[in-house]
Order: sequence, then C-alpha cells, then structure tokens
Amino acid sequence: MATCELCGEPMPPGEEMFKFHGYSGSCPKEPSPERLYQLRVLEERKELGAKLEKLAAFLASNPDISDTDRNLLIRQNRIMQDYSAILAERIAHF
Repeated sequence: MATCELCGEPMPPGEEMFKFHGYSGSCPKEPSPERLYQLRVLEERKELGAKLEKLAAFLASNPDISDTDRNLLIRQNRIMQDYSAILAERIAHF
C-alpha cells in the first residue's frame, strides 16, 4: 500500500502514484519534525536555484558593468553554486 511521504498515512484511491497528499486534499496529519526540516532544505535549494538563474541572466544581459562588479558577481555565483551543491548532498543524505 502506498503511503504519503509527508505524514505516513495511506494514499487515497487514485493517488497511489504520487509521493504525498495534495490532489484530493491535504495531509490528514502534520509532517514529522524531521520531514519538516527536510522540506525546508528542499525549499532553500529551490529558492537558491531561482537566485542563481537571476544572477546568470543579469550577468549575461549587462555587459557594461564595471570589471570590479562583474568579478564580484562571478565570485558570488561560484559561492552560490557551491552552496547549492552542499544542499544537494544534504538532500541526497535524507
């Protein structure tokens, strides 16, 4: 029997192929503290990915910024990519 990965309850008929409730209603129970932590890490990586996309678009569309600013933004991008990779490792460890 398929169970929700958030709350552990059985999935309703027709939703067995999904990982968690949400199509026919919300989870009947609150997620565990451990699962809430994991969801926060997933959300953090998603938000960071969006920021990385915006930064890359900014760098590509603004060729006239000063060399100093460009170098700082490139360094920032590298560090953010490292941060994203660390989050990915943490997620894989779940």
